This record gives sequence, structure tokens and C-alpha cells, in this order.
Amino acid sequence: MAKRREITKKYATDYAKSSKSVKGLILDELVGVTGWSRANARRALSTARKRKGPAKSVVRKPRGRTLRPCAGPAEPLHRQHESNRLALQQTREEDPHLRQTADPYQPVIDSGILTEAKATELAALMEITNPADLTRGITTIQTKLIALAAAKTRALEHSPTRAQIAEASTTLSRAS
Repeated sequence: MAKRREITKKYATDYAKSSKSVKGLILDELVGVTGWSRANARRALSTARKRKGPAKSVVRKPRGRTLRPCAGPAEPLHRQHESNRLALQQTREEDPHLRQTADPYQPVIDSGILTEAKATELAALMEITNPADLTRGITTIQTKLIALAAAKTRALEHSPTRAQIAEASTTLSRAS
């Protein structure tokens, strides 16, 4: 990695002063030497140009704390989960977009879009619908479709392509 940084530092000043076509050549060369993608090479060149001295001498600033402090061993784990659950519940109550109703179709009914007959029909449909059965049925169908697609894919992989057929016919016509 240190060698890559040295190479990048060497190219950085030339890259900054060059025209667009020359920058492309420098990127191609750097990608070939380091094995990076062009986007990563471009990013490395711009940071290397800003860097003073070797990369090892640059002192990184420490990352900020991203997690809340741990409750510690004195507080049982179930209390931590309970406090997290209560905080989430309070957030849901405060934010109308996160509010959950007992019935997922209730916002549709409350919007007034449906007629009374359609609302009654929707309520009856939701009463007889079992989400677990729906999920199992969808999973079964997906598994069957994957199996069917796999068989066709294997058949296509083993069959000659149009390009191979055209190449073979061209070879035969040249031989005659």
C-alpha cells in the first residue's frame, strides 16, 4: 500500500497540471500499475496532491463517537431493550408517518377514497387473509420459477450460440 501511495504522489502534480487527454493517460497508467478502478485512482490522485510529505507522516484525526455509551454491566440486557423499545414507541407516537395502526389498510379507509361497500369488502378480505400463508405460497412459487429458469439456463449454456454457429459455417465455407 505504501508503494501505491508513493506512485500516486509521484503522478499527482502532473495530473493536476495536465489537460483532459493527458489526465486520461495518467489514469490508465496508474490503474495498470496499482490495479485500482479509475474512480479510486482519481480520488487517490486528488488526495495525494493535497498531502504534504509521505502518507505515513499524516496524522489522522480520530473518528467521532457514533454509538451511545454502553449501559454497562450493572443494567440487565432486557432493560436496555425495553428502554430502546419505549424510545422507538415514543418516536412513532410523535411522528404521524411512523404511527402504526392495528390494521394496515386503515389509512386507506380513513382517506375517504373507498366507497362504503368497498371498505366493507376490504375489511372482510383482510379478516380471511393470513400473511404467513401468503408468504409461504409466494416462496413456493419463487422456488419453482427458479428451478425452471435454472434448467433453461443450463440448456442454453450447453447449446451453441449464434456466433459459434456463424463461425463454424464460415470455417466450412472457407474450407470448401
